[in-house]
Amino acid sequence: MNILLVEDDLATRTMLAEVLIDRHYQVDVAGDGRSALELAQEFVYDTIVLDINIPEIDGISLCKMLRAEGCQTPILLLTAKDEIFDRVMGLDAGADDYAIKPFNVQELLARIRALVRRGKATNDNTIATWERLQLNCLNREVRYDDRLLRLTPKEYGILELLLLNPYRIFSRATLISRLWELETAPTESVINSHIKSIRQKLKTVGATEDPIETIYGFGYRLRQLEPVAPVEIAANEVEVEIEPEVADALMLELWTQFKDSFIEQIDLLATTARTHTATFPNLDRELGLNARDVAHKLAGSLGVYGFPHGSVLARQIEDLFNHHVDLTATDLQLMTQLVSELQREIEREPILACPIDPAPTSPKHDPPIGTIWLVDDDPAILQQLSVALSPWGWEVVPMVDPQQFWERLSNTPPIRSFAISKCQHR
Repeated sequence: MNILLVEDDLATRTMLAEVLIDRHYQVDVAGDGRSALELAQEFVYDTIVLDINIPEIDGISLCKMLRAEGCQTPILLLTAKDEIFDRVMGLDAGADDYAIKPFNVQELLARIRALVRRGKATNDNTIATWERLQLNCLNREVRYDDRLLRLTPKEYGILELLLLNPYRIFSRATLISRLWELETAPTESVINSHIKSIRQKLKTVGATEDPIETIYGFGYRLRQLEPVAPVEIAANEVEVEIEPEVADALMLELWTQFKDSFIEQIDLLATTARTHTATFPNLDRELGLNARDVAHKLAGSLGVYGFPHGSVLARQIEDLFNHHVDLTATDLQLMTQLVSELQREIEREPILACPIDPAPTSPKHDPPIGTIWLVDDDPAILQQLSVALSPWGWEVVPMVDPQQFWERLSNTPPIRSFAISKCQHR
């Protein structure tokens, strides 16, 4: 199962990638929208996990672009804003689900599993059915009990979207954007007329149940049948839920790696507070915007690493900048207090789902069970792989310079070797 992970915050991206890889997903990562678009256009994924606030092309725009190109891959949006407006924007853009930062890792995995199952159930279907209603994508015909429905192109388009995406809610605005050209886009009331016409034509051919469900305040979706038939999954695709102890151990390893980075970001907030206080009321706008972006990232990532109160504090700092173009003296005083509390919070131990003994939970072997050579020009990748492999009894030899590899190879040929490209071709 292949997942495209799009997240610009390194700490959050690394945590998610490690957890997904541990669950045996194939993961491609992108740190900006343009790179993600190129990957999504070149490869087929089972699910796309997409952060909204990313550079180059933001997550909402990227989602719209993919849907406009006909991409039907399920998309899970990550958002640091728990507001209905942002969620509606994401769903209108074509997303299937969303998770709010800081998220619970177990819940996020469950959402991803659900989207993967839905995608496998609906992808590549040439015929979509709902009770006795049948839509043939090849000849673009719709029949009910083998009776042909005489639909207009727009009516067919609405039914096709609903039947091929049975779990997705389509707002009127989304239906218009998917089925009409921008220059000829009608008012939303036209969608109501098309839906009414579809329902009437279904009654004419003998349909007793309405397949279109109205979700008031949101739009329309395919009415869910009860009971819902379970999706068959091949044995090699069944995913065992990650144990809390394993998730905690992984989180602690990564926390050790990224703690200094978090401290640097909080120090930047402290520097901003001091600078603004010293120069008030002449504030450095660029410094303030940078601090707001840092606070935004901390609000999304600290909770994932076991600091839920840290996420709350960072969110309050971000809100100070969002609510006021220029901070007041009272704002600066509050920001100083919040940053001080955040600095104290980061020195605490992360909150874990399960207590973990000081001794490593991974098996240790003495002597090492073998040696692994790692060759990569990116020290960060070497460090991540070393952290992941060392606790399991392997002697890890990282090499940044390929010349080191060739020198070792001439003296000690490896038993096995393989290469991993940073953008895997499938």
